[in-house]
Amino acid sequence: MEYPGWQTPRVIPLGDTFTVRAKVDKGGRPRVRLTSWTDTTGSQTQLMPFQKEQSTSNLFVFETKLDPEGRSFPLRVVAGDDTTGIPS
Repeated sequence: MEYPGWQTPRVIPLGDTFTVRAKVDKGGRPRVRLTSWTDTTGSQTQLMPFQKEQSTSNLFVFETKLDPEGRSFPLRVVAGDDTTGIPS
């Protein structure tokens, strides 16, 4: 995990939108899957959009905005490439 300005993690107030960013430095054509769930909505999985403008030839950036609901909001980020697929 990378935190802006080397800040430690913080509690995000309920109802606030926040950005999840994944940086991948291995693999040919990476894809990133984000799974999140709350105590009110259940599990939701999405492919994170590739950010071409933020990426370089050897660092692939993926980013999405989330608007959590409920009292807790666990996240799981999984990356894979087209040759191996994304593990379940």
